[in-house]
Amino acid sequence: MDLIIREFEMGDDVEKLTDLIRAAYAPHAAAGLKYWATHQSVEDTKKRIASGTCLVALREREYVGTALFRRHNPESMLPLYREPSVRALAQFCVAPKYKGMGYGKAIHDHGVALMRVAGVKTMALDTAAPATALINMYSSWGYVLVGECDWRPFTNYPSVVMAMSI
Repeated sequence: MDLIIREFEMGDDVEKLTDLIRAAYAPHAAAGLKYWATHQSVEDTKKRIASGTCLVALREREYVGTALFRRHNPESMLPLYREPSVRALAQFCVAPKYKGMGYGKAIHDHGVALMRVAGVKTMALDTAAPATALINMYSSWGYVLVGECDWRPFTNYPSVVMAMSI
């Protein structure tokens, strides 16, 4: 695989990364799901990057995908996300033209390996309850359903919470 996966660097193009995120989440928007990533601004992307470890995947200097491994948040409405030994997967996507090539799994696994070395014990995520294809994908990677949450009005759907021990 000719993919380079590395941590976000100050010289990275946040505008291009935001465009990638929006493009990757566009099918969800077309299906009526209002993920934050479907409409996030460049400033939102910057704020999200600052909240944890952001990985970027590149192929011949083109952004292919990204994933954010958010630090625990003592103020989160989800008790799981408040735990210091937990990281939450967020802003995870692959450019539409690269879907189905294994890049998403490679980005995810690279990040999980980094988190394990950093002493993280649990990976968690939340996603739209109607997004059964995503839920099935995460399940195939070892995540299990551990709860539900509701981010409305920031989204327009109920969410499921998934986690796995690392």
